[in-house]
Amino acid sequence: MTCPRRDAKLIDPPQELSEALGIKPIRAASYENEIILAEFDGEDSIRGLAPNFELLKALSFHDVIVTAKAKKEKYDFISRFFAPKVGINEDPVTGSAHCLLGPYWAPKLDKQEFLAFQASARSGEVRVRLQGERVFVGGKAITVLQGKLIHQ
Repeated sequence: MTCPRRDAKLIDPPQELSEALGIKPIRAASYENEIILAEFDGEDSIRGLAPNFELLKALSFHDVIVTAKAKKEKYDFISRFFAPKVGINEDPVTGSAHCLLGPYWAPKLDKQEFLAFQASARSGEVRVRLQGERVFVGGKAITVLQGKLIHQ
């Protein structure tokens, strides 16, 4: 799928975010004051997070993305995605989050194409390619719902 590129702006990591995640990020960035991206020093920090979802829900941000550079050569970065404010404590694999993660990691890793890993309980690999103002996101997917819209 292709999505608009989302470029986050660096901000000071809010203390409330550290309290909700149980660990202080080394860096934070925000996209339109709706999404916060928190970078951590190491993959183990991401995998071991046990967020307080009630505290996350109280944040002013709708979505919380946590990320770190991957320690395995296969992946460029890993992430997790939390949105308890909209009823999703943790999303298994989130394509739209990678429209922000790709541009975030591009200058750090000096790359335009990535193989990312979302480390939720179900987990998944995500291919990310930046091309101008678009981000191409792909990978294997599992159909969890099918439907038909009827216009009357």
